[in-house]
Amino acid sequence: MSQIKRILENEEALRTEAIEIAVLAGAIKECDVDSGTYLSCGDDDADRRAYAIGTAKIKNKELDCDRAKLMDAIKSVIDEAGEECYSCEKRRRS
Repeated sequence: MSQIKRILENEEALRTEAIEIAVLAGAIKECDVDSGTYLSCGDDDADRRAYAIGTAKIKNKELDCDRAKLMDAIKSVIDEAGEECYSCEKRRRS
């Protein structure tokens, strides 16, 4: 396996873990209709819980990754989550 492919797989695994943590914390939720689309819950306390869960997973050795990279990944998935699903909104307008 090439080094670039390995890096991409590691980044995707980190992003998947960040999504799972953010969902567990209640910071984001998956759209009921469009799988893979995540929506913001708009809860600052839940956002902080996501960071705390991520930190705990590293401290408890449930995850073997750089803490800063995980925190960045969690921030990214929370920031990227919209308030409304684009696909659902588009269907409503049609």
